[in-house]
Amino acid sequence: MRPLLLVAAVLAASASAQPDLGAFTAHADVGDVRTPGTVAYSPASATYTISGSGTNMWATSDEFHLVYRRMTGDFVLTADMAFVGEGVDPHRKIGWIARASLDPGAPYVDAALHGDGLMSLQYRAAAGDSTVQVVSDSSASTVRLARRGGVYSMSVARAGEPFTTVELTEPVDLGDEVLVGLFVCAHNPDVVETAVFSNVRVAVPVTSGIGDLVPADAEVEVLAEGFTWSEGPVWRPAEGDLLFSDVPENVVYRWSESDGLSAFLRPASRAFGSATPGEAGSNGLILDADGRLLLAEHGTRAVMRLGDRFVRDTLAARYDGRRLNSPNDLVLHSSGALFFTDPPYGLAGQDGSPQKELPFNGVYRLDSDGTVTLIDDGLSRPNGIVLSPDERTLLVANSDPARAIWMAYPVAEDGSVGEGTVLFDATEWVGPDRPGLPDGMAVDADGNVFATGPGGVLVFSAAGEYLGTIETEKATANVAFGDADGRALYLTSSDQLLRLRVATRGLGF
Repeated sequence: MRPLLLVAAVLAASASAQPDLGAFTAHADVGDVRTPGTVAYSPASATYTISGSGTNMWATSDEFHLVYRRMTGDFVLTADMAFVGEGVDPHRKIGWIARASLDPGAPYVDAALHGDGLMSLQYRAAAGDSTVQVVSDSSASTVRLARRGGVYSMSVARAGEPFTTVELTEPVDLGDEVLVGLFVCAHNPDVVETAVFSNVRVAVPVTSGIGDLVPADAEVEVLAEGFTWSEGPVWRPAEGDLLFSDVPENVVYRWSESDGLSAFLRPASRAFGSATPGEAGSNGLILDADGRLLLAEHGTRAVMRLGDRFVRDTLAARYDGRRLNSPNDLVLHSSGALFFTDPPYGLAGQDGSPQKELPFNGVYRLDSDGTVTLIDDGLSRPNGIVLSPDERTLLVANSDPARAIWMAYPVAEDGSVGEGTVLFDATEWVGPDRPGLPDGMAVDADGNVFATGPGGVLVFSAAGEYLGTIETEKATANVAFGDADGRALYLTSSDQLLRLRVATRGLGF
C-alpha cells in the first residue's frame, strides 16, 4: 500500500510556459557551472531528461542545473527518478528542490537522491549558511517533497511499497513564493550527469472539503495489476465480490478478498468485425434489480444482459433502425429504465469508421418495453453516467480533451430528461502531467460524486461544488463503491485494480 495524495488542483504550466518544459516554466544553471545543463521534455511520455554538472549542492554555495517554476503556499511535488548510467561520483544528486532564488547561496530545501542510493532531506536555513541534512532510512525510486503550513517533508518509496516520510523539525522560511523544480548535480565540475524524471506531479494539498469524505491517512491498496485497460467495476453484494472489465483483452474479471483474481467471463463481448483492434470487450458493468449483470459491449455494439448459464440477452442494439456505436457506460433508474452512453471507441476509426451508422454519439434512455429514446446527441465523447440519489439529476461525463466536462440533466418523475447544463469544466486541467479524462463515476449516499478525470478522481458535492481530487498518478477509468459496508472505493486505474477505505458510504448500501 502507499499513502493517498489528496489534491485540490493539479497545476498546469502557465500560458507563457515554454512548450518543451511541461509543468515548468524555465531552466537554468545555478552557480559557476563549467558545462551548461540541458533539459528535454517528451509530451508523449511526460518525461524529463535533465543533464547537469556542478561541484556540489552543500556547504554555503551550490552548483547544479534546475528546471523550475514559481509557486506560493502549500505544495506536493512527486516524481519517479533515476540516474542514467553508472556515473562518476557516488555523491552525485538528483531530486526535488524548493529555493528562495537562483543565487548560489540562497536558502533552500531539497529531497535528494544520491548516486550511492542515499536519500536525504537537505536544507540551508539562511543565505550563506551551511547545508544541513536529515537522512532517510530508505532509498527510493519515487520521491516527494511537500510544504504544508510552512513545514517541509520528504517522502520516498519504491514501486508498490508504502512511503517513508521524514520532516524538518527546524523552521525554514524561504518566503511564500519559491522556485520549485527538479535538479541534477554531478558533484564534479568536469562531469555531466543525466537523469530521467517521470510521473511528475506538481500539486496543491487539500485543506478542506474532501477531508470529510476521505481520511487524511487513507491508503491506496493495489489489489491486482497487469491489465491492459481496466474498466467498469461493479460490486455484487450477494456474492461479496467485484467484477470489472479489461476492455482490450475482452475479459470480465472477478476479484474477492478470499479468492483474489480470476477470469469471470471470456470473451466479455463477441465482436462482429467492426470493433477497434484492442477495443472489443465489455466496458461498463452494472447489476439490474434482480442482481443480473448488464454489460455495455463494444464488440456486439449493444447493451446486453447476462442470464442463467451465462446466456446473453440483447436489451438495446439500435436506435432509429441504425446500429449503436459502442455502448460505454450505464445506470439503472428505479422505474426500470436504463440510461446509457454510446461513444465510438469500439469502432475502427471511431467517428470515421465506415461501420458507424449514426451521425452522432449519443446519450439514451432504454425503457422496460425496449424503447430507446435519444437524450442528447451533442456530446463528442459521452462516457460515464450516474443518477443522483433522488434520481432527479442525470450526470454524464464527456471524455474529449478539447471539452473535458461533466453535464447535469434534470430528470422528471416520468423519466423524461430536460436540457443539460455544464456541471464542471476541467478542459484546462487536461495534460500529460494529469493523466486521464472525464470518465466513470460513483455516487455516495449523500449525493457526493466521485468522478474520474484529469489527475485521478475528482470529488463534487451534491450541490455540484468541486471539493478536491484523489490523485492516482495514472489515468483512472472508473470507480465503484463496495465491500459489505459500502465504505470501500474501488478504482480501475489503467493497468491496476485499486481500493481505498473512505469515510462515506456508497449509494445503495
